[in-house]
Amino acid sequence: MRRLVLAACTLVVLTPVATAVPAGAQDDPITWWALGDSYSSGEGIPGTEPPAPGQPECARASGNNTSAKAWAVVAREKMAEPRVTSWAFTPCTGATSSDVEGQMSQAATASGTEQADIVTLSMGGNDILFADVIRNCIDIEASWNSIPPGCSIDEATLRNRIDMLVGSTPPEKGKYSGITLPTLYDRIADKMRRGGAVIVLGYPQIIEEVSRWAGWRRKITRNCEAVQMSDVAMLRSVAGYLNQQIALAVQAADARWSRKGIRFHWRDIATGVYETGGRPDQRHALCSSKPWLNGLSIGITSGDFRTERSFHPTQEGHTATGTWLGNWMRSDLGVDRMGRKPESPGWDEIKDAPIPAMCGHPPATLVDGKDTSSVPTTGSSSCWRPYPTANPAWCRAYPVKWGH
Repeated sequence: MRRLVLAACTLVVLTPVATAVPAGAQDDPITWWALGDSYSSGEGIPGTEPPAPGQPECARASGNNTSAKAWAVVAREKMAEPRVTSWAFTPCTGATSSDVEGQMSQAATASGTEQADIVTLSMGGNDILFADVIRNCIDIEASWNSIPPGCSIDEATLRNRIDMLVGSTPPEKGKYSGITLPTLYDRIADKMRRGGAVIVLGYPQIIEEVSRWAGWRRKITRNCEAVQMSDVAMLRSVAGYLNQQIALAVQAADARWSRKGIRFHWRDIATGVYETGGRPDQRHALCSSKPWLNGLSIGITSGDFRTERSFHPTQEGHTATGTWLGNWMRSDLGVDRMGRKPESPGWDEIKDAPIPAMCGHPPATLVDGKDTSSVPTTGSSSCWRPYPTANPAWCRAYPVKWGH
């Protein structure tokens, strides 16, 4: 009579998988790669590190020989984890999802390792050409030429671009730049060690709700940093939809990769940092009482005339974000488990694993821990044989007794 369950798998079902921490694990180093776009690089902070040759857009607030510190730099300090001894900071202004693979290559060189335990990033705004959208909405030259000022792009078009970002509608040339987020997240996961975490941050709302503006602004100028009052609701709605769809893409990536020991985490800075309540001191978009973003800027205060600093978070915004994130990473992320290889794989890895040919039984695939192939087993009643190292992880964990 053909057995449906391998002795090895029966062992796993009846006995909890070993998760003992290897000796010396407390000292295992953790590698952190900080990737992303201008909202990760610290573009809005004066005094960023000078761009490297050949990378004119990459003015990074790395904290190296400068007081300018992007949120990932602050988060690393706040987490205060001594095992984070391998670090790379490679985000860049203007980066799209297509550029992240190059950032990971730079990070691997800088950190001295080909795999990471922690990856942090924000990504997606440049894919949907959001910088061009803002430039369109504040087209001052148009207003000088008696053309009505304001956004000439509608919300449906922008939402459609966000759908391209998350892979729910095909990308269109001229409306989208980059790969999709599901593809990006899978490529990042391929570079992660087991037990690692990919932490994706969203974007803040740029402009405060019109109803919360100062009276003189609503009645006289009717704009916020050249963004027309009539466009604010649409831009806020699009930003909310962007964050929502990124969050769903992160959740889907976590479902794909968690069984392989890699977790994806979404952190919403729009509601977690920039707008945490209804009081004026809890709101930090432009035209709030205490904004944490730059308005229109030609970079004079930065001493470098970088117009790219416009509509990007200031040092206050990055410090608040990094502090919030670092505290969460220290208390909730489970950093103590990173950089450590468990002695045995989990049931999720084992239950649907391929079975190599052995002891007269042809190759097959387990289905929820059972060998459902129709070929009867042959061979001796007990055949002990360690699996070759080329086979899946569970094959290396147990010498299998195959009986019939």
